Amino acid sequence: MKNPSYRKRVFIGLFVQCAAQSTGVLVVNNYQVLLYNGLGLYGYLPLLLYAVYTAWAAFLNWVGAMFVDRVGRIRMLIIGLVGCSLMLASESAMVAIAATKKNDHTINALGVFFLFAFVTFYATCVDAISYIYCTEIFPTAIRAQGVSYSIIGLFAMTLVYTQPAPTAFAEVGWKYYLVFIIVPLLSAPIMHFYLPETKGMSLEEIGVVFGDAEGIRDASIHEDKANEKLEL
Repeated sequence: MKNPSYRKRVFIGLFVQCAAQSTGVLVVNNYQVLLYNGLGLYGYLPLLLYAVYTAWAAFLNWVGAMFVDRVGRIRMLIIGLVGCSLMLASESAMVAIAATKKNDHTINALGVFFLFAFVTFYATCVDAISYIYCTEIFPTAIRAQGVSYSIIGLFAMTLVYTQPAPTAFAEVGWKYYLVFIIVPLLSAPIMHFYLPETKGMSLEEIGVVFGDAEGIRDASIHEDKANEKLEL
């Protein structure tokens, strides 16, 4: 990893994985039953909704795979981060209102809706897409190593966010979700302005974007061969 372009890739991979986990998806997933309890839902219903939530997320990963080559990696990630943030903000508002208005069926229904809207944005635009992007920015020779470094961001943020969650919920309640509302909104413009789009690009072209000397040489060779074919 002495090559500056390789280090740049590692930092980008780490950032993408950290941003993806900063949506709070694992905290929402692990403490989802508590969210339903906060909305006044108890008994078998939270577990049933959790099962539907998980199945819906699995299906939407496939949907995301169908659109990623049309929409683009960075655009989908930005849409996902902003969407997750807005939906979690709405969900937090419903939980806060539900604490003062007991057994309000409208608030309960909206709370469930925003929770499913949250996972819709995450599973479609962030989940699989973050791994696709972190994989294809690395050249073949260092891809396994580069992706491994990137995944450090995933597990680091998992530890940072889930370990203090029980204490945070006990002390500040739904306000803990403010972290997962603010951080993705800050991450989205960074992605927009600093992360290169890789949609439809070959490995050589991606190398050119990151300033690889070999990538530039290989890209010029491919261009020369293409010009020769045109001349023939």
